[in-house]
Amino acid sequence: MTTALFFDPACIDHDPGLGHPEQPARLVAVRDALAAPAFDGLDRRMPPPATVDQLARAHDRAYVDGVLAAVPASGQVMLDADTFMSPGSGVAALSAAGAACAAVDAVLAGEVANAFCAVRPPGHHAEYDRAMGFCLFNNVAVAAHHARAVHGLTAVAVVDFDVHHGNGTQHAFENDGGFFFASSHQFPFYPGTGDVGEVGRGNVHNAPLPAAAGARAFRAAWETRLLPALAAFKPELIIISAGFDAHRDDPLAEIHLGEDDYVWITREIMAIADSSAGGRLISSLEGGYDLAALGRSVAAHVATLMSGGGGTGSQADHPELTCLLETGEPEAAVSDTQDMEALSFEQALAELEAIVTRLETGEGALDDAIAAYERGAKLKQHCQKKLDEARMKVEKIRLPEDGGAASSEPFDG
Repeated sequence: MTTALFFDPACIDHDPGLGHPEQPARLVAVRDALAAPAFDGLDRRMPPPATVDQLARAHDRAYVDGVLAAVPASGQVMLDADTFMSPGSGVAALSAAGAACAAVDAVLAGEVANAFCAVRPPGHHAEYDRAMGFCLFNNVAVAAHHARAVHGLTAVAVVDFDVHHGNGTQHAFENDGGFFFASSHQFPFYPGTGDVGEVGRGNVHNAPLPAAAGARAFRAAWETRLLPALAAFKPELIIISAGFDAHRDDPLAEIHLGEDDYVWITREIMAIADSSAGGRLISSLEGGYDLAALGRSVAAHVATLMSGGGGTGSQADHPELTCLLETGEPEAAVSDTQDMEALSFEQALAELEAIVTRLETGEGALDDAIAAYERGAKLKQHCQKKLDEARMKVEKIRLPEDGGAASSEPFDG
């Protein structure tokens, strides 16, 4: 079996307007990246449009009808401050959600090993009865409900590595123990949800990351928290909300990942799918707003899916995939010392806590554990330095006894 690619050119016709980051050129970049000879083995399929009944499993039916009725004959119509529709938006939105459902059908029928849906508009911000954050319908939530309603699955997981928290997906699942949601995302950041304390019924797992967290913190969050929780859930199907806007070149966020990090996280998720779901996995495009980085990242992600699919889409049949499948160590754009100095106290503490958790599990190679310990020792020293600096500032503040204005001595440092 191979990897299926669901793509409808009509999704390019969704046009939020000039200058909008969720531009049609995004899907053109993805289409062109996946037209390379390395991807000749993909099973390319045209998705059917989602039905209103399919959408209404994850959305209020009146909302679905209202969105489709609001599609303009010309120009753009605004649904919220960030979300607009054009004449092509209705067809595109139905195709995007329909692709996710068709991918579920193809994977569960054993026709393909896994699937990637190259679609827009994205979906993970869309709420039950509200468009939000460039999203009209929640494609992955619709697909998860479809897997339950049509195929009888009782344990469906959605994992989300988009840089923005998938608020719509979390809210769709948080009160239903048959669904699982895990997300890494920049925080605090749009949409404001995704704190670690948001746990649903124990089926929601969030790993908020500070700005400039970098690949080490990203991988540590997945290794120590999200992936173990996913494995413990024992999903029958895994759906990926595949956003690539955590890339270092993306203009909308600051997590600073590279293509090798997307290869790594895709392989880790696939390993859990292999162990509990017979490899059954689908992926649906969410964000990613630097066109070149988006094309490269999607290519790395899909090549990884193909590498585990066997058959005509496998790496063995396309050795040119090899260059796209290198994970390596998390890339450091600056020296370790410069990297450390750039970290705030909160960022360093978050990475230190993740390292401690990782070391406590006793997993991984000895060399990796030694490197993690050494990094942790430096992070602890950095945190102590930041605390000492803050203490010096506090000690220089003089509170007047008569209730007048406070004063402080000049602080250099």
